[in-house]
Amino acid sequence: MIAAAPDQSGPVLVLDADQASALAIVRSLGRQGVAVQVASSQAAPLAGYSRHARRRLRYPDPLLAEHAFVDWLAQHLAQSPAALVIPVTERTLGPLMRQRHRFDDRRIAMAPSDALEQVLDKERTVQLARQLGVPVPRSVTVESLDDLDAAVSAIGYPVVVKPSRSVGQDAHQRVQLSVGYAQDAAQLRALVQHALRHGGVILQEYFRGDGVGVELIADHGEVRHAFQHRRLHEVPLTGGGSSLRVSETVVPALRAASEQLMRALGWHGVAMVEFKYAAA
Repeated sequence: MIAAAPDQSGPVLVLDADQASALAIVRSLGRQGVAVQVASSQAAPLAGYSRHARRRLRYPDPLLAEHAFVDWLAQHLAQSPAALVIPVTERTLGPLMRQRHRFDDRRIAMAPSDALEQVLDKERTVQLARQLGVPVPRSVTVESLDDLDAAVSAIGYPVVVKPSRSVGQDAHQRVQLSVGYAQDAAQLRALVQHALRHGGVILQEYFRGDGVGVELIADHGEVRHAFQHRRLHEVPLTGGGSSLRVSETVVPALRAASEQLMRALGWHGVAMVEFKYAAA
């Protein structure tokens, strides 16, 4: 892997082990003979049940106790060095990015901080895509409920309601947020009111097309390998996490758009660029 240190001694530590994506990483590494440990804030995480997980660890919930989580990881690595640490979600990625000076950068699978800050903010990501000429849905940033009427007149229903960040902040803790879909004014007001408690909100037009992901490995902005999947079923059906996918040949236009983004970001490591794609 690009982010691995030259010295490969020690296991690979996979964080966010309660996620299905972490299980996929553990299985892939384990099948290649890599020693894998898993860690999560949950007592019995999904990936911990894999036969490839040689050790299961528990850390403080990074949404509730960010500094305690980072302290735990620093102490663990001081006692049990790892060849590589893989944060799988923004829950762990955000705290490690903010305190990456405490770790050996070669041993954390994490893109440069400037690039991460850009992509973790959906508004900035949309702005970058526009600057590069990558097509994006009509999007309006709202800062209060008073902005809704003007936004809807520009977009129309249904409206996609996106928190600017997947992990927001309220007065007491970090909060996992999700995308919502509003079919009418009442739904829109409720979704936006909730999201505004934790940060900025973007409203987008609902674009009808297949959900497509281009997974890639970039070396300081240059894409070295790309793979594409298409979503066959999503939960919920209006749009969300995929429950059934199929691999397919990478669409040249989608690879080109992905390469533009990676190059502009100077991205280093693994990434996925998501599209709604209508072949017509």
